[in-house]
Amino acid sequence: MNNSTFYNTYTKTSVPFTEGEAVFITVLLGLFLIVGVFGNTVMMIILYRLKALRSVYDSFVLFLCLADFISSLVSSINLYIRTWGYSQFGLPVFFCKLFWCVDVWTSYVSSFHILSYAIVRFIGVLFPIKCRRIKPVHTRIWIALIWLVTFLCGCIPMAILTGVETKTRFTKAVDATWPVCSQLSKWVPTYIQYTEYTYPIFFYIPMLATAVLSLSIAAMVLKRRRNISQSISDQALKRRIKKENLAFVQLSAIVGVFFVGYIPFTVFVFYATNVNGDTLEEWQRNWWFGTAQYICMRISDCLNPILYSLTSKKILKATAKLFKKRHAVDKS
Repeated sequence: MNNSTFYNTYTKTSVPFTEGEAVFITVLLGLFLIVGVFGNTVMMIILYRLKALRSVYDSFVLFLCLADFISSLVSSINLYIRTWGYSQFGLPVFFCKLFWCVDVWTSYVSSFHILSYAIVRFIGVLFPIKCRRIKPVHTRIWIALIWLVTFLCGCIPMAILTGVETKTRFTKAVDATWPVCSQLSKWVPTYIQYTEYTYPIFFYIPMLATAVLSLSIAAMVLKRRRNISQSISDQALKRRIKKENLAFVQLSAIVGVFFVGYIPFTVFVFYATNVNGDTLEEWQRNWWFGTAQYICMRISDCLNPILYSLTSKKILKATAKLFKKRHAVDKS
């Protein structure tokens, strides 16, 4: 169908995708939802049983899993927003606002948890004795502040800026290609300003700082590894280097998956707020770009618990033990 034909037959229920594409995306995001909820639930159970709240490292991983778990749950709403509810949102407006509030909130939480994890890993490698002085109460206060600040800066603004309204398609308006459940037209300029101020604080700066910390840890680990040849009999040093290697691998995996999930997200927001949608091709491009970046975020949520297990012998053993017990109970 060419543009002129589409414009002539366009109605308020028209969408920039086919029914087959909607079914495919529904199945794909549905699978990610199940895997994300299941994987992060298992990881939270394991970390809790391992007394994660007593470990500064595992505490951040535990609450990062909680953020991924919540994000996976509300992804069911976005699945509807991007497919069957794209042009006609049949749910109460509450669910539209709920998705945007929780999605932005958990994204900010994840960003700051990963930065915090990188900071404590850096301290642990550079000042291992001082790192032991970080008590569980300090970690809990730190985590509570992250969730509170990100709630105030992410959830509350989205509750105001988002809602359900009929979009005017094929105009120069920035939101012409957006789903009916998105930022309200009257708030679009405010939303653009909001992203210009908050994304550097909650995404770009944490990403840059995390990358710098990760590279610094890698440099310190490599330097100490070279020193092993000069003190080959120092078993304590060997054990410490081995632990630092595992810590760096885990940090690299967490950071890498976060970048895979959230760099496309931030790029898409920049694109969607700077390109108008006055053609069918632009409408379709916007939908596919937005859908693709959201799939990347869901992949991130699904991979995190797997990577935690594979990069930690302690967690891997606990996971195997948990499923072994479960299998024994099922057989009995």
